Amino acid sequence: MAENRNLLSSKKDKNKDLLSSKRIETPHPTTPYQAKSSKNNTNNKTTTARISYNVLNRANALITMGHFSSFSDLVDRLLTDYEDDYLNDDEKREQEVMIQTYELQQKYSTKKKNK
Repeated sequence: MAENRNLLSSKKDKNKDLLSSKRIETPHPTTPYQAKSSKNNTNNKTTTARISYNVLNRANALITMGHFSSFSDLVDRLLTDYEDDYLNDDEKREQEVMIQTYELQQKYSTKKKNK
């Protein structure tokens, strides 16, 4: 009986040694999906947008966790998902016309500033 106890305690000691010697590493977060590239990514200039600190903190947390490489990637993905899931074909065409209008306005306002 004492022999069984010694054998059992020696096995427990070995298990403790094995557990304490193993180094457990937490894997880096993986991105659940890759951000799609913009359809019309010709204008790479940046601008500012006013958002609440709550939204900023939520976005920064997702970026820090490794789900997105930048705030721009996060917003691009959210917009793309919304457009794909909620806009019908007519709304998508209307949006495309509006985007082209905004891009033309930016183009002409930039030309006026450079003169």
